[in-house]
Amino acid sequence: MKTRPALFLLSLPIAAGLAAKDDSSVGTPAPNVEKSDQLTPGGILAAQVGEIARTKDLSDHSKSRQIASAVRLAVTTSTTNLKSPEQALNLVLDLATRAAKAAPDFADVITEAALDAVQRVPLLADLAGVKDRVQDAVFAGVKAAAEETGEARFESNPAKPPAAPEFGGKTDDVIVSPSH
Repeated sequence: MKTRPALFLLSLPIAAGLAAKDDSSVGTPAPNVEKSDQLTPGGILAAQVGEIARTKDLSDHSKSRQIASAVRLAVTTSTTNLKSPEQALNLVLDLATRAAKAAPDFADVITEAALDAVQRVPLLADLAGVKDRVQDAVFAGVKAAAEETGEARFESNPAKPPAAPEFGGKTDDVIVSPSH
């Protein structure tokens, strides 16, 4: 049972390579993936996501669908036989970080796909705070990619709004609406 998902995960880069006819980047490892990492689930996912994101013959919509499918598949197959919820969550966070580092422009797609897959994993479906941790992991991947390329994307996680006093933020001045 473990062999089929692993073979499927390994065949995704080949399928993406066949879809890209004249793309010179096909077959080369993702720029943000180290060679020693390519044999781990996170490394395999990062290579797949990076290759899909760099494919020139696909529309952004097709890339988004393929990346989402790869992330969902990686999360569900990698956590299938794990017994510890914390171990499974750490693996999901690692997958999300590496996928976002390989394709930072598709961070929203990766976040949604990882959260969707987490809801399908019985060990993780009931854990509290998973959404925030996955968003933080994806942001960390985007930030790491930006640091490697030297471009500054954001100073803080855009998925988390700043604390506002009207909504219970951490400031002394709290605005209270009058009661009717």
